[in-house]
Amino acid sequence: MKRKDLQHLNLDSVSLSTASTSSSTTTIDGMVIQKKYTEVDVEALEAMDFAAGFAPYVRGISPLMYVLQPWQIQLIPATNQVETANSSYRKQIALGQKNLLFDLSSSTSAGGLTIYTVEDVKILFDQLPLPEICATIRTNEALLPLLAMYIVAAQEQGIETKLLRGNLQYDALDFTVESTPSLQKAILDSLNYTYRYMPHFKVLSLSNQHLKKGNFTADQEIAYSLAQGLTYIQTGINNQIPIDYIASQFTFSWYAGVNYFMEIAKMRATRLVWSRLIQSFHPKNEQSLALKIQTQTELWGKEINNDLTRVTTASTAAIFGGTQALAIAFDHPAYGEHTALQLHQFIQSEMKATKTVDPWAGSYYVEHTTLALAEKAWNILEDITSMEDITPQEEQDIQKQNTQTTALAVDEEQIKRLAITKAQRNTQKVEETLTRLTEAVANPSSNLLTLTIEAVKERATVEEIQLALLSNPS
Repeated sequence: MKRKDLQHLNLDSVSLSTASTSSSTTTIDGMVIQKKYTEVDVEALEAMDFAAGFAPYVRGISPLMYVLQPWQIQLIPATNQVETANSSYRKQIALGQKNLLFDLSSSTSAGGLTIYTVEDVKILFDQLPLPEICATIRTNEALLPLLAMYIVAAQEQGIETKLLRGNLQYDALDFTVESTPSLQKAILDSLNYTYRYMPHFKVLSLSNQHLKKGNFTADQEIAYSLAQGLTYIQTGINNQIPIDYIASQFTFSWYAGVNYFMEIAKMRATRLVWSRLIQSFHPKNEQSLALKIQTQTELWGKEINNDLTRVTTASTAAIFGGTQALAIAFDHPAYGEHTALQLHQFIQSEMKATKTVDPWAGSYYVEHTTLALAEKAWNILEDITSMEDITPQEEQDIQKQNTQTTALAVDEEQIKRLAITKAQRNTQKVEETLTRLTEAVANPSSNLLTLTIEAVKERATVEEIQLALLSNPS
């Protein structure tokens, strides 16, 4: 059959115009979105001239991205019981999973595990090949005791600390104001400890979670989260830690929304701004300019059909934005993990999302929005850094004024285990380690993580350690 000749058709822009006379709209983020983008809108974008795997890493932090290796799949067990979670992790490992997400933050509802003592953590990690996996440990304000319990649990299984691989994941901007006095020292001391004893474990975490929940604009999300990173960097440099090591310790814990193109542009802009920030410290290794991102979708599971649409949109936005790992959160014990794994596989196999690098590269809209976000975020950062640091009032405006955390329900066996642990431990030694911990908060030469590990070995609880860190030694 002869193909029809369509060359005579005249498709001009007038015939496709809409009734609206406005050439642009303004989003709630204050971003101006044009109805039409052309090559003129991206002529000034230097970042378009760079390939993936090279600074400023707008297109991704490795040259071939998912073509070489798909993003790391992280599955969240829909349980708050450590025994059940351990069984889930064993199944994940049996299926070939090497990147596991442990939610030890009982203040979250996304399968958060209530942890009292190291005995709980030992059950959680029972028979897991910790040196062979990359462990992402999500924590709340109790990051110091929870990290220490991870270390002690591994040591008591006969695993050398230097073999542990993974990273901490937390949002310092979501912590209560009352918890901040020892926070900076806790993070710095953890950095010093890992620098010496855990070279494959990252303890510096950035996050946009609280900023997103607080309805901050996209440029503010980028600026305030990266400003937190600047604080860690400057503190580390002041303590003679090389910039290349400090930069390599960062992981951005990204919470993805459903504003598809804005999420993609925002992730690309964040890498661009980060690269520019780190460059100012003159690192020797170009990889120090690359910001690693781990993404989680919002928690879904109440209305599976509507939620599946939203979580798919957020997931694909994170993937096309260039995330290194993705956790799809379904709060349903019957189908949560299975559905999440199926969605990962669908995006990889059916959508063919691993066939090319940065599929939205060159899009006039995405590239223009990327640059606009980066410029707006950079301007905010300049205002912040000109004041040396975020002022206490600004910090209170950003932080959520949390009340006492309400723990998730725990089973009777865990309550019994806590009672037995307290009955069998040496109370005097516990009190001595906690006293040393309290005194160390104001002592620059003392390492809080080292002393917390000592307290954990004596079976001090998470609550006791937190109270010791916040107590006034006087």
